[in-house]
Amino acid sequence: MRFHLIILVLLLAISSEYSFSQTTILKDNGHYKFFPGSQEPDSGWRKLQFDDSSWQSDSGRIGYGESDVKTVIQKTTSLYLRITFKMENFDWVQAMCLYNDYNDGFIAYLNGIEIARTNLGMPGEFIPFDRVTDRSHKAYDYRKYYNPLNGYYLDNEVIKKSLRNGTNILAIQVHNDSINGSDMSFNCSLVDLTGHIYFFTDDYFKQVNLDSTLFPIVNINTDAYGIPNNDSQYIAKMSIINNSNGKYNKLTNIPADYNGRISIKLHGSSSSLFPKKSFG
Repeated sequence: MRFHLIILVLLLAISSEYSFSQTTILKDNGHYKFFPGSQEPDSGWRKLQFDDSSWQSDSGRIGYGESDVKTVIQKTTSLYLRITFKMENFDWVQAMCLYNDYNDGFIAYLNGIEIARTNLGMPGEFIPFDRVTDRSHKAYDYRKYYNPLNGYYLDNEVIKKSLRNGTNILAIQVHNDSINGSDMSFNCSLVDLTGHIYFFTDDYFKQVNLDSTLFPIVNINTDAYGIPNNDSQYIAKMSIINNSNGKYNKLTNIPADYNGRISIKLHGSSSSLFPKKSFG
């Protein structure tokens, strides 16, 4: 028992030490301009030079229908945010992470270049103001159980393409899962990971566009709340794309191997808190 306790204390100490090596660029949305999506905004809304003087301004978590929202807005299907921040000597920045909590989907642009997207079509696809998300997703702060925020890793290639010295604009397009749905929210923080040593408790990942692969593609979809804990089984949908005879598998292929419901649960105890989880 003493041996396991010592290991746990050391791991927590190491994790805490590494977490402090992250430098916060902006926190809790910073100070932003926002535009509820009652109509399509100007096509240049996500670029630095756009004149947002007619947009409203505020700070903190924004949305409605959730108790922890700081800036409360009227019901809407979409919401547009423009968050400015300053960066000096950006050539030194090697990696960043965009942490965010959202309900139900979003697209993030850095100086007009797309850097992250969830539940809203394919990368690069234009999403009109009145479109609903591909699926539902409840914000973690709204849930009744702990789960780390989603962290989107931005590598050096993305940073060199999108970041600049001086003033930068982080533009966010947030959408609901239904027309003027019952709740919506968004909150994000941007951190500099340069010099940060990755640890297994770090809660961020890199989005990769999958075109095709020789490996089978297994797609598991849970409901808007995901899998809350490792105590219960949950019903989910699973599809398996596995073309035979050496053919490449694509997301657009028909899942011939299996396409139906499954029962799933988190596997493990302390490991269930890790970003990369095991399932039963």
